[in-house]
Amino acid sequence: MVEVQRGCTRGCRFCQAGVIYRPVRERSAEEVLKNAEEVLAATGYDELSLVSLSTADYSGVETVVSAMAAQYQKRRVTVSLPP
Repeated sequence: MVEVQRGCTRGCRFCQAGVIYRPVRERSAEEVLKNAEEVLAATGYDELSLVSLSTADYSGVETVVSAMAAQYQKRRVTVSLPP
């Protein structure tokens, strides 16, 4: 698992996690890609999951997923996002 951000952009008043982890802190696309490579090298796994409270709200999600797809296609590494 690779964390892409902490906090949530939605700010719902009923969400304890959203309140506790304010403000939203995003990692740069470069940092996420570096962390992903480190995880793969250290574990030997062939799966990556991008995680956060709201991964789809991460501003660099398209950039990161596209870069990972291109970089890991030959190595058959799968990339997943939470539902």
